[in-house]
Amino acid sequence: KLSRLLLECGVPFVHLNVKTPKNETNLPGLKAWQIPRGVHQRNIGLNWLRKNKRLGIDNGVLYIADDDNVYDLRLFKEMRYTKRVSTWPVAFAGEMPVEGCVTTADNPDSVSYFRHVVAPWRPFPIDMSAFAVNLNLVLSHPNALFRFTTIPAMQESIFLRALGINDSNEFEPKANGCTEVG
Repeated sequence: KLSRLLLECGVPFVHLNVKTPKNETNLPGLKAWQIPRGVHQRNIGLNWLRKNKRLGIDNGVLYIADDDNVYDLRLFKEMRYTKRVSTWPVAFAGEMPVEGCVTTADNPDSVSYFRHVVAPWRPFPIDMSAFAVNLNLVLSHPNALFRFTTIPAMQESIFLRALGINDSNEFEPKANGCTEVG
């Protein structure tokens, strides 16, 4: 279904998929939400990019979409201009109607903090669907991967840290200074 949709859109694409190994889908003593999802799939995508794209030559943005989200097409137009890492608020990612980046009226070009209920103690309390990363940043950090041993709430923060992102002010606010939902 996805390949057919992409073919109809006329957008160049590569469709990769892999089934999660059974030993990583049902772990004794853990609830479903405690088991990291999509680790293998994301890493296969990252490895494909690193094998097929060239640092400083190929341009693009990595965005990790999810099959249970709805997307505003305007967001894709905005994320194309990501210099390092960009972000925007998302709806219904956790326990609040809207979660994600917050800027101030006097400085809409800098993220002040992230509003998030789930694990707010994380370095970047952000949902996977709330950020995009420049391809050259991914290519210049070959060890930035997702880890099955990382607790689910920390997947985003660990990945972003592995890309050299250390502070919320390094994020580029999109969606009208983080005032609109992406």
